[in-house]
Amino acid sequence: MNYIISHIDRRINFLEASNDKSALKVQLQAKFEFYLILMLGYMWSNLDRIEEEDKLHVCTSILRPSVGSIVSILRTLDVDKSLFGNKKYKTVQDQLNKYPQLRNEKIGHGYSFEDDLDSCIKLFKDLITVIEEQNYMFFTNEKTDIIHVKGIRDNQYYGINYKAEGFDYTVWHCSKEVDTFEIDSLYLYATDMNYTKIGPFVLIEDEDNFYTFSNVQDKLTGRSKFNKLIKTGVTYKDISSFRNLNVLSDGIKKRALNGTVINNFSNNFKRYIDVGIKGKIKNFLTTNKSSVFATLWGHGGVGKTASIQSLCEDLSNQDKKIFDYIIFLSAKDRYYNYYKGVVENIDEKNISTFEEIIMYINNVLFSNKTFDLEAIVNFEGYILLIIDDFETFAKEENRKISKFISSLDINRHKVLITTRAATLISGEEISTNELSEDETVVFLKEAIGIEVPSFVIETILPQLTKSTVKTKLHQVTGGRPLFIFQFAILLGQKGNLMDSLEHDIKGSQGANVFLYDRLYDYLSLDAKNMFLAASLLVSEDDLSNLVSKLRFILNKEGKEAEFRNALNELIKLKIIEIEDKDFFKVYSVDILRIMKKYYDTKGEEYDGSITSRFNLVTIDKKLSTDTALLANADASRPVNTEAEVEGKYRHILNREKSPTDVKLRAALNFGEYLFSNAGKIDKALDFLKAYNHLFSKEWRYVIMYARYSWSEGSKENRLYAINLLQDSITQKLDITDEARIEILGTLMVYVTIQITDERYELKEQRTYGEVTESQFRAIYHTQKERFEKIYKFPGKKLYDIAKSSDLMLMKPSVRSYLIDGINQFVEVCIRINNFNMAKSVCTYIINTLPQNFHGAFKNKMNRINRIHSDKNRVKKSDKLGFSSQDSDLAIRLKEAMKNNKV
Repeated sequence: MNYIISHIDRRINFLEASNDKSALKVQLQAKFEFYLILMLGYMWSNLDRIEEEDKLHVCTSILRPSVGSIVSILRTLDVDKSLFGNKKYKTVQDQLNKYPQLRNEKIGHGYSFEDDLDSCIKLFKDLITVIEEQNYMFFTNEKTDIIHVKGIRDNQYYGINYKAEGFDYTVWHCSKEVDTFEIDSLYLYATDMNYTKIGPFVLIEDEDNFYTFSNVQDKLTGRSKFNKLIKTGVTYKDISSFRNLNVLSDGIKKRALNGTVINNFSNNFKRYIDVGIKGKIKNFLTTNKSSVFATLWGHGGVGKTASIQSLCEDLSNQDKKIFDYIIFLSAKDRYYNYYKGVVENIDEKNISTFEEIIMYINNVLFSNKTFDLEAIVNFEGYILLIIDDFETFAKEENRKISKFISSLDINRHKVLITTRAATLISGEEISTNELSEDETVVFLKEAIGIEVPSFVIETILPQLTKSTVKTKLHQVTGGRPLFIFQFAILLGQKGNLMDSLEHDIKGSQGANVFLYDRLYDYLSLDAKNMFLAASLLVSEDDLSNLVSKLRFILNKEGKEAEFRNALNELIKLKIIEIEDKDFFKVYSVDILRIMKKYYDTKGEEYDGSITSRFNLVTIDKKLSTDTALLANADASRPVNTEAEVEGKYRHILNREKSPTDVKLRAALNFGEYLFSNAGKIDKALDFLKAYNHLFSKEWRYVIMYARYSWSEGSKENRLYAINLLQDSITQKLDITDEARIEILGTLMVYVTIQITDERYELKEQRTYGEVTESQFRAIYHTQKERFEKIYKFPGKKLYDIAKSSDLMLMKPSVRSYLIDGINQFVEVCIRINNFNMAKSVCTYIINTLPQNFHGAFKNKMNRINRIHSDKNRVKKSDKLGFSSQDSDLAIRLKEAMKNNKV
């Protein structure tokens, strides 16, 4: 007997007296299943005592448990055989084992039931009687209090004691010497001073509202759904013990539920706020087949490390495993403490040499801390290696690491490095930039919620809508997430937004040391000389001068490529900027002072002629075709603002005399700039939409518009991408065969993914009762007809092209589009049970192309063989039946057998 059971019993007694059998049945069922939840809470502490595979089963099952899986979990967690295997409780065991089947047969999956109520009521009374009379757990028949632990102060825990009789509750205190408790958890308290934790499976909101665990909604946050007892309702709560459930940890690495093994490291964030680059990184990891590694480049404090670490969490917590091992290594030896605004050293030793990297990887992979390159290179699993703060390594170590990366297998290994150094960018570049003014405001709101949750943000929302305030906020933080967090801390202390805006955080001494103190070491030789030369041409009173003078004293006249490369390197690192094309400007006085410091201590690598040539000039700075316009617009991209770049491209597009081909190139180049450089997909789509009427018959424009629409990710834009490609085919554009293959291949991939996603969504809707069986059948058959249409076109068309072409003579990019489309064609063949065609396609590709193309098609062949094997096992009586538990495979098998019979 306890507080909650007492409430349930009172409700049961009332319903019996009222002869409300329907409601009585529900409450009896709720009481019995509440006992199951109590057993689960009672045994949950055994989770770390079970074997790895058993733990995987429990952690996977608890995410969305059924009554049957709860019984299975109880059996697995009962390591001491206190219930299962104990002859004393054989009757309880038998009832628990039978209950899932009885529940499905007599009740279904809900609490409402209309017929055979007397039988159901008797069933639940008998089950409850068995539990209570067998006295398996002390809380079934003894008076047991429920303790809600609320906090701790003065070495004493405090909370609420809900008395067993169900009528009273009192303040509870308990010394730390008695026991250790988890805050905001529930415990059962018996008269023998024993406390038994029943959280996180039972919640008490107040004296009249109780909830039991239903399922985990989000594995990353532990957000879980709880169903209300006695009354109808649900609530949601973040449960820390469900956050990032790991199956196994040995202190060095841990295994996540999806099987991914990841090394232990500390995140540099409390809660991740997306800065818009995680999608780019994941896209490289999952779709890029041409490069082993990518460089995540960006300035200090823009979120490189946080984005990578958050993505590691995502990869290890998603349902599908992509990598067998994820290894995150950091060379970081100092960090910016945004609470104090100073740079501090990191006490713990991080990786600093190539040898340490290899030894660490071997320790994670093989539990053998040795310098063995071959073991890593030849490892058969899929590995993601991340090296954070790559610029911190010495140059010789950088060279060794880069050489090692180049030896890895592109099919099994992926490497990501983060760096501030523009000269260290290798592989695919993924750049991350400062936030815009609007993005800075959005980020600040979230940062306040994390760092100063008690701050009443509504008091500053009207001010944050003003353009002058947005601009000032962006100026003092530089749009860098790290400094926005610091601003949130400052705001919390000052309590006034306008006062806080008077502090130039990004221009503070600590910020400049963090951003620029080591940058000189990362520069190329030409950029180093320019870094020092620029300091000669400017002063603290005037930070700008002529670009031509800088070119002269560097002796780069006639060496424009070398000059521009060095110039862009400093621009990229925000050391200098270009004004009105002819002038450069050092970003700030503090940066100039750092430049002067390096000039005063310059070494042998400095070109002494710079000073000589500087003495020949004065510091005083007083002293067209359409194709050229396009070249000028293209050249402005790395040095001009987005508005200036846009103005140049739109000037070309709006010029009446500009040829169509130049306008098309301008539209494509600006669209690519918005999407890839500026990272503004919505603006890119708006731009492409605005000019679609001009270029709807230009296949390059259609392809770009379709790809960007698809990349946006919403269902609306994905369907629009498909329509764009289909319309381009209907219009019968005058295009090359290679362009036609690109369009057809892309269309095949898009339509197959779309219909497959819709099929999965339909199955989910049926599983959770969101569609009736008749609705399910109707939609299912409509989808089947769509699969058959896709099979005919573009699927069969692509396959015919493949058979009539010499695939090895195709350009690699064209062949890639063709193979991707044919891979999806095989998927469609399987979906419509055309296994002969599917096998023929796979066989053709395997026999025609080299081995590196075989993987996906061999997997498809294996899948087809499994389907045939499963098909042979389908019982004849089930040929035409659908059940709510049927998988998509089962449905296809039954459909196939039905068709064969017909």
